[in-house]
Amino acid sequence: MPWEMVILAFALSTDSFCLSLALACQGLNKLKIWLFTLLVGLLHVLLPLLGMYLGQSSQRILGTWAPSLGALALILMGVKVIYDGLKRKKNCEKIYVPNCMYLLFLTLAVSIDSLVAGFGLGTLGFQLFKASLIFGLTAAILTRLAFSLAKYLGRYVKEFDYFAGGVLILLGIRGLF
Repeated sequence: MPWEMVILAFALSTDSFCLSLALACQGLNKLKIWLFTLLVGLLHVLLPLLGMYLGQSSQRILGTWAPSLGALALILMGVKVIYDGLKRKKNCEKIYVPNCMYLLFLTLAVSIDSLVAGFGLGTLGFQLFKASLIFGLTAAILTRLAFSLAKYLGRYVKEFDYFAGGVLILLGIRGLF
């Protein structure tokens, strides 16, 4: 279970990692970099907890179908991540960030898939709190790391999407059997 959570944490963190690479291309100030990093970490803790709670609740309602639906949610999310990587035209796109509220919106956008992953894991019976802490810590570290390494890694954004999608699909398939 712990190695699966670490791999999933890396997969879920690739969105924030890639967005951080793009944000670094335009030179955010240090306050916005740290604010974004902390918000990503916090939302990667809170949203999976909410998703896992919803997943466990649905298990009581849906019974034996809940694990299959949760696994299917992980597979579909993986396919979407790969699709997004395929349609990405550039690796380091400029993103306009006019204020902190827009930065909060971007943070939520890259963290929302952890809600779906939490739902899938909740239906499969994974430990809630431990997984969420692993997700949040990993997301915060990778987000901050992306800002530091942007000039070296900006050209590999698509490959991160493919990795993340593949991990989600494999975990979903594992959940089906």
